[in-house]
Order: sequence, then structure tokens, then C-alpha cells
Amino acid sequence: MSNEIFEKIKNKYNESQINDIQDIVLDTIPIKEFTEEIKNYLEKFTNVTKLSLNMCLLKNLTFLPLFQNLIEIELSDNHLQGKDIQILSQFQLLNQIKIANNKIENFNDLEPLSKLRDLSFLDLSENPVIKTQDYRKKLYEMIPTLVYLDMIDKNGKSYEDFEEEEDEKEELEEEEKEKAENSFVVEDNANEEEESENDEEEEEEIESENENNNEEEEFKPNKKRKLE
Repeated sequence: MSNEIFEKIKNKYNESQINDIQDIVLDTIPIKEFTEEIKNYLEKFTNVTKLSLNMCLLKNLTFLPLFQNLIEIELSDNHLQGKDIQILSQFQLLNQIKIANNKIENFNDLEPLSKLRDLSFLDLSENPVIKTQDYRKKLYEMIPTLVYLDMIDKNGKSYEDFEEEEDEKEELEEEEKEKAENSFVVEDNANEEEESENDEEEEEEIESENENNNEEEEFKPNKKRKLE
């Protein structure tokens, strides 16, 4: 079975893509547990910043690939226990951890996460540990950088609301950008029209001046004849 899993992973992430791959998503592949062979293969992808292993039937994180640039990891809907948290402290750049619906029970097993100085998002929902007394208060004290715990911040605002607000901000910024670009185009067109009108006026003035000069030239000989 492990050979089949390995082949499936190799087919999905080919070595020819080593420098291009930033996200490795293996959701629903029944890995159960990593082998050293799979670990060594995946660690060749040195630019990975996101690793997703949701619903992989994981029983432990032994031989979990160690990506030095990893920022986000998803491990929800598996069979992981508190002791498996320890390895996550090795990913020093981790900003987001989603490990909902596992078998984490003991609050003290979360202590290694305090070593992650950039951790701002942690989802432990649907784990027995959330029933610990003062669970949220203790975790915010343990991890000062934490903003969202189980999809909700300290003030009770959901992460989904935050994402919606961010999407709205992006839409407004895009609209403002389009307005600015359209305004620039209109102004540019107006300037071109004004320049064109000025050019036409200059041409008319030049033509008028040329006509006057021609009339003067015609008048001079006539005047000379009269004098004679």
C-alpha cells in the first residue's frame, strides 16, 4: 500500500517541478503514516510554503517532511494525538495551523506551539482539548502572537467575517483603480483633443499669415506701377 501511495504522490508532484511547487496538497490520499522514502522525496521540493494533509487517515507525524519555508499546514480530519504536535515546532516560519477534528486531549501537549513566533492562526476545533477549563484564555497567554483560535479572534469576530471584509476591500481597491485609470484615459483624451485643436488653430494662423503675405507681395508691384 505504501508503494502505491508513493507512486501516487510522485505522479502528482514530479521532480521536474521541484523549483516551481509552493503548495503541496495531498488531501484525501490515505497516507496513514509517512515513510522515510516519501519524506526524502518530498523534501526535494525546497520552495514549499503550504502543506495540506486533510483527511489522509494520518495516525502520526513520524517522517513528516520538513520544509524550511513552510508557512501554512493543514492536518484536519485525521487521527492525530497530542504527542504529534511536537514536530510542528520545527517549522519556525509557521503562521497557520489547521488541525481540527483529531484526537488531541491534553492541553500541555500544545506547549511546543509557543516556540512558533509567527503563529497567528490555530484551529483545534472538534478536538477533546477544547473542553479544557479556560482553554481559550490559556492558549492566548501561551501564544501571544495568536490572533485567531478556532476561527474566532479574542473579540469574538470570526475569521470568515475577516475574509469577507478583506474581499470587500480588494473589490473597492479594484474599483478605485479602474476609476483612476478611466479618469486618466479621459483626461489624456481631453489633452489630446486640446492639443489637436491648438494645432489646428496654429495651422489656421499660419495659413492666414501666408495669405496676408501673398496679398502684400501682390500689392507692392501694383503700387510701383502707379508711381511710374
